Amino acid sequence: MGITIALVATVFAAVGNLIAVRNHRAGLPTLPVTAWGMLYGSLISFAFAAIMGVTWTFERTAGYVLSLAYLALFGSVFAFGAYLTLLKRVGAGPSSFVAVATPVIALALSTLFEGYRWTWVSAAGLVLAVFGNWLALRGKR
Repeated sequence: MGITIALVATVFAAVGNLIAVRNHRAGLPTLPVTAWGMLYGSLISFAFAAIMGVTWTFERTAGYVLSLAYLALFGSVFAFGAYLTLLKRVGAGPSSFVAVATPVIALALSTLFEGYRWTWVSAAGLVLAVFGNWLALRGKR
């Protein structure tokens, strides 16, 4: 099930990149279009959760509210704005390598701040991600 979800997510991400490139070529402004996309995505997620019977919870604690605000602003609004600006400037191919670099950065930060313990599987994944990026970005010969 996990592999299926990952593959479906990859297809959605690729389609999203293609739509973003089309929107840039059409001259649509990045931030308003992104805001509308996030609204539609939120509504679809809400409807799907309601159909699946998921209950909503909200903790009225400072830690929860601050982490939610951080993820909303930096993990969504600023991150998507930066990524879509990169996509507009360098194109879909080179900007897609962000998806490979993100887990590498996340593992490094988790090691520094959360005490992540490395396994041979995570180390092998890191090596493969870095090697894949190197192969893709080294240029044509």
